[in-house]
Amino acid sequence: MRRVIGVLQALSDAAGILAGLVVFGLTVLIAVGVFSRRVLGAPILAVDEVSGYLLLAIVFLGLAHTMKAGGHIRADIVLDHVPPGVRGGLEVLATLLALLFALTLLVGNWALVAEYYGRGTLSFKYLQIPLWIPGSLLVVGVVLLVLQLLAQLLRQVAGGPDPSS
Repeated sequence: MRRVIGVLQALSDAAGILAGLVVFGLTVLIAVGVFSRRVLGAPILAVDEVSGYLLLAIVFLGLAHTMKAGGHIRADIVLDHVPPGVRGGLEVLATLLALLFALTLLVGNWALVAEYYGRGTLSFKYLQIPLWIPGSLLVVGVVLLVLQLLAQLLRQVAGGPDPSS
């Protein structure tokens, strides 16, 4: 089980690093777009479209790493006032609820991407990118979140350390 959790942690870290690289790429893209528009007088029309897709990549690829690092919002004010035995049960319950939410999000995103792919839906902006391509980033990010939540649940049930607490 430790090996599985280790692999899931590594995947989360890789996605977090990729999200960080995308932040850098987005920064460069916006800077080039501003320079082109303000200095050269020739706006790059696709900057807003691509920056929206990159923002999605940042958010969704960062979900699992944020979960691993304990960066998601928690209601610790409640947990601080309950006995340790109850606290552990509440943390497991919270993880199960988060997992249920993530699985629901995964099913919805999967259906959306499948519809985009099946219908050949293109973006309405200049590039007319097939929407299943940026939509796939949502699916990948939520799959990684589900896997990270499963790893957290395994740690909680096995009584191991929980990095998010």
